[in-house]
Amino acid sequence: LTSAHLPSASNHSFWPEIYANMPIVLGSEPSPYRDTPNPKCFGTVSPLDPQLFSTIVEHAADLLAGRANAKYSPIEVAQWLEDCAAAALQALAKAGKEMGSNVSPEFRRIQEDVLIQNGLGQFFSAKLRSGVLYEIYQQTGDPEAGKLALEQYRKARDYWAAMAKRAQTIYRSNITYGDVPIRQGHWITRLPDIDKDVNAMKAALQSKSNPKGSSPEKAQPAVHSAIQRTHRPFVRCSHTPQSAFQPGQPLSVALNMSDLSAHESPSSVLLYYRHVNQGERWRSIEMERAAGMFGSSIPGEYTNSAFPLQYCFELRRGNSEAWFYPAFNATLSNQPYFAIYKRKW
Repeated sequence: LTSAHLPSASNHSFWPEIYANMPIVLGSEPSPYRDTPNPKCFGTVSPLDPQLFSTIVEHAADLLAGRANAKYSPIEVAQWLEDCAAAALQALAKAGKEMGSNVSPEFRRIQEDVLIQNGLGQFFSAKLRSGVLYEIYQQTGDPEAGKLALEQYRKARDYWAAMAKRAQTIYRSNITYGDVPIRQGHWITRLPDIDKDVNAMKAALQSKSNPKGSSPEKAQPAVHSAIQRTHRPFVRCSHTPQSAFQPGQPLSVALNMSDLSAHESPSSVLLYYRHVNQGERWRSIEMERAAGMFGSSIPGEYTNSAFPLQYCFELRRGNSEAWFYPAFNATLSNQPYFAIYKRKW
């Protein structure tokens, strides 16, 4: 459960740095992270991959507008974390049963570290849901959104506290790694800042000051989406990447959907492409439909580069559904894009 799967948590991994709480309520406490967009709060933190993941603020805006977005949302990430934690607990229980009374020190070490990771995952899953709900409240003033946001944050706080108190019996009180403050302390020492932000949310919800209060009629479906399991669209399609590309020549790309009926087929497909260079922005072009295929080309002037190319597809059904191909698999272990290198001759 690393920050690579936490687009709205922090741009920092859990280890060796112990997560310092990023406030949901703006101004409740100083942001511990300098490398985040303004205003510095949990809802605006940039994903590690903004092409594939949306922020809390971005996702809440999509929900309130009834707008489909192919990006993986904070709610989907929360669901992943919940599922991973449940699977890990089930596996630990099974392993413990098989070990019986012959519990080795090696197993105990793994067991405790998995329980800490689970606590972190459960904390962030609830905090991500809280962040989305609180942003919905901020935008609409809907009392149910605010109530559920506080419930989820308190739930997150309790997950953290249970994990930290257990870890107190295992780890030393100061888990040091260098002299940077964020690399000092223990999980339990982070609890007061979490409590401070939870209390700030409670005070904000009880305040007579009215949030923006726009589109309150849209709050209910948005709230429903923020607390339910999500189901990403899927259709049968295929793509065979070329073995290489010739710099300076257009690269033809086709997405095969010949097995789909007219009802199943997406209404449009965008080709997203970029040099394998994180300093560059992604580009996109709408693909053309023809005979069970969607086709397009990456321009020759763009392929004229020393960098390899990467690309993926965004499929849409009007404004109601949007998703990527290739998508992450069930274990989040695959490459969610195609990569192609230039010819060597």
